[in-house]
Amino acid sequence: MREIKFRGKDIVSKEWVYGDLLQYQDGCAIRSCKGHYHYGVIPDTIGQYTGLKDKNGKEIYEGDIVYDLTDRLEYEVIWDEETLAFLLRACDGHIMSFFAPNEYKEVVGNIYDDAK
Repeated sequence: MREIKFRGKDIVSKEWVYGDLLQYQDGCAIRSCKGHYHYGVIPDTIGQYTGLKDKNGKEIYEGDIVYDLTDRLEYEVIWDEETLAFLLRACDGHIMSFFAPNEYKEVVGNIYDDAK
């Protein structure tokens, strides 16, 4: 079974926190995987773990920028409501699935820390 977890940027420290997503009327929090701490997070930075890892064993999250070694392009990891799947979107709008083996993909950043 795929591990369900999220990440988001802590409102105070601006550091990434990982764990279970908690949603409230006035905001969101993440309950840490490493203890019983709750961190208020910036809602726009919340992304779900895809259940996949890149060629280096790094977890791939929604909002990550992934470099595909086969076609030498960068893609943003997105969640598609229509297909209920994580997809890769290139800067030209081209969309593809995670069909190619992940040993050809590498997380090189994310849309929050590496915005251009």
